[in-house]
Amino acid sequence: VQGSAVAVEQIFLGGRDTISLRRARLRLETICVLMLYKHQLRLKCKTLEDALKATGEA
Repeated sequence: VQGSAVAVEQIFLGGRDTISLRRARLRLETICVLMLYKHQLRLKCKTLEDALKATGEA
């Protein structure tokens, strides 16, 4: 259960980073898209880093 709590906390922190005072007027749909895009980007970067480490290029 603790692992899932960490994941939920990361989502809330990511939301805080996405919804700053300057972006408070974003629509809910826009916020959802931004958070999903950020998550996918992080996954792709991690996959690329892992691939580079495996080939010894990192």
